[in-house]
Amino acid sequence: MRVKNTDTLSRFDPLLGKITTPLQADMVSFFQENPDEGIDAAGLAGELKREDIPRVEEGLEKLEEAGLLSSEVKGVVQTRHYHYTPEASLKPVLARIFGEGGDGDAEKAFRTYLEKEDRRRAGKRKKLFLAAAILIVLGLGAGVYCVVENIKDSGREEVQEDLSQFTGLYETRYPNSQIKSRIEYSGGRREGSFSSWFENGQKMAEGVYRDNRPDGRWIYWSEKGEPFTRILYRDGRAVTD
Repeated sequence: MRVKNTDTLSRFDPLLGKITTPLQADMVSFFQENPDEGIDAAGLAGELKREDIPRVEEGLEKLEEAGLLSSEVKGVVQTRHYHYTPEASLKPVLARIFGEGGDGDAEKAFRTYLEKEDRRRAGKRKKLFLAAAILIVLGLGAGVYCVVENIKDSGREEVQEDLSQFTGLYETRYPNSQIKSRIEYSGGRREGSFSSWFENGQKMAEGVYRDNRPDGRWIYWSEKGEPFTRILYRDGRAVTD
């Protein structure tokens, strides 16, 4: 994780990959103030006035993986309790940011950075969700059936066409005859180029399928014709944008 043009944050590089969300920063701040206290997720959620205990538990696990906490299971109900055990090399910078009498400007800058990164990740998740939704709406989420929209005198009707053995270029259209999607099939599996369009004729998405799964770099556009994200797929999974 690299930060540009942040002289203040450059002093805290050891923490940038260890504390990654504002919630985790709140957790570390609590432990910094209570270094000898072991606490479970429910107890910490109460201290932080948070109701989402599973998210607090997830944050504790991440901080343990980062080497800032250790844990033990104890009690009648076998609850996992976490203890503040940062490496000695991290203690000075932790004290500088979160300690009593520390550098207030540094803490503010660090938290501002975390909030910005949190918003960036949320934006990325939203784009991935929208990209997946596009494929689902087009009937390309899974399986070998594709929804075909036919126009009849009585109106619009949806039917399912079996593509389990189909080979060739397959097209779907909107009721106004505007092309909706175009995709290559081989033996009932999506294999080759894929393109889709909005009902107003603007390009929606473009990419390639390999072995029935999205592969390589895909581009998605807004209904106004503006590219809104690029997503790299590997083995059918989105790995970056």
